[in-house]
Amino acid sequence: MNWNAEAWKRLGDHIAGGRKSLGMDQRQLAAAADVSENTISNYERGRVPSKGLVPTGYGRIERALGWADGSIRIVLDGGSPIATSAQRPAGDGLARRMTDNQIRMATDDLIRDSDRLATDARHYADSLKNGGIANSGMASRLAQAAADLGHRASRLDGMRDIAALINEEA
Repeated sequence: MNWNAEAWKRLGDHIAGGRKSLGMDQRQLAAAADVSENTISNYERGRVPSKGLVPTGYGRIERALGWADGSIRIVLDGGSPIATSAQRPAGDGLARRMTDNQIRMATDDLIRDSDRLATDARHYADSLKNGGIANSGMASRLAQAAADLGHRASRLDGMRDIAALINEEA
């Protein structure tokens, strides 16, 4: 229980690595663990707490990183943190929000582009109806745009499937 500066540096490296693997910055980890950003910064730099004991904030940091309780002491003793599926990493909420945002943006783009294609197709049809000459290049571009929208809609369905899996595991 009397850990040296090397043990605290090792812990700081593990905290930084765990944070980065979740795609979080220090501010996000601090918020998830309900500690100050300065606290995270000090821990990641391997700064030894004044009494050399594990402060209570470490339990919240363990949970925010998805580590089992006691992982910090294990790291200080020379081991590696234990990941646990019982305690979901704080990054899962971030992953859900990011996935939901990407789906929303892809849906908005798909709707906008399908509206644009529908307008172009109507103009082309009106042109033909009013005696215009059939333009094979324009017809080909419309067909290609329709095929592209179909592929993008299929990818969007895949994104929705992934989001459903993420939400299932939460």
